[in-house]
Amino acid sequence: METLADYRRDDIKRKVNIMGALPLDVMLIGGTGSGKSTTLNSIFQRKVAKVGESYEPETMNVSEHLLHDYFRLWDTPGLGDGVERDKLHARNIINQLYATFSRDGTKYGLIDLVLIVIDGSSRDMGTTYTLLNNVVVPNISPDRILTAINQCDIAMSGHHWDNVNNKPDPTLAAFLDDKAASITRRVREATGITLITPVCYSAEKNYNITKVLDLIIDHIPAQLRTPERINIDAKALAKSVDDAIDKITDALGNITSRALHDLMHNGSDWLSGDFHDAMSDSLTKSVMLWRSSTTHFLLCTVQSTAQAAHSGGTQGTRPHVNSLKVSATWAMHYSTRQTL
Repeated sequence: METLADYRRDDIKRKVNIMGALPLDVMLIGGTGSGKSTTLNSIFQRKVAKVGESYEPETMNVSEHLLHDYFRLWDTPGLGDGVERDKLHARNIINQLYATFSRDGTKYGLIDLVLIVIDGSSRDMGTTYTLLNNVVVPNISPDRILTAINQCDIAMSGHHWDNVNNKPDPTLAAFLDDKAASITRRVREATGITLITPVCYSAEKNYNITKVLDLIIDHIPAQLRTPERINIDAKALAKSVDDAIDKITDALGNITSRALHDLMHNGSDWLSGDFHDAMSDSLTKSVMLWRSSTTHFLLCTVQSTAQAAHSGGTQGTRPHVNSLKVSATWAMHYSTRQTL
């Protein structure tokens, strides 16, 4: 069976030569069951990645698949298998994002683009946002992050898939457009990053696979990725950031708790039971959201400071820059533990 190896091959070759990479390296990331392996098989139009048909995921390690001399895809383990496995998988993904190759004595990042594969049939976006906020965004430039919504044929329980024409009907198409807009909006609210509009496709039905390839090819970077190297010896500084966040959020929690206690007890004459419960729930959630926002604020501050120092700093400042970046990543991990 003919593969898509020749699809826009000249465009890929031209852009890759401009960038200076050989080949273009694209990492597929997504939750368990999102269809990363099926996507690879659909692009190659043959079985190159084992697809899980049960609860247990098939992809447990990062693996590479060469489409042709100018284009290589990387499959990764999906998140959503449990806390301990997710930690291991996230570590493997981050390690691959920091993998390098050397050319003329200079190190460059191996991974050029990341494609987030989203399960279009699921309303639970928690794993996707965790991947974006905690694993991908802190470790690669936003302009190298792409998203695609897979399994659109079974979105809305599959009731609006046009099997005759192998495409979504107008109702499903509108639903998928709304989902893409919602994902973009929520990521922007959480991270301040505006994603490139996601492509909707179905790897199982071979629908819009060329659109996924177009998304990748049209956003091939013009330059190689200069890796932002992490200095693992910066744990002491990272811990100080964690400690600072703990103190700030605990202080806010104590202040809010005292205020809430006074309000509930001293104002009990005019507070109805329903309002009492609603106020308590709202303030509790506000505290948790503030904790998350504080962490994201510190993350953005640290990353901005690190970027500025990296751009204008001398070689002697690099260890401090790397330490700041580690702290930013650790702060983001802290955010996961503190949000609802």
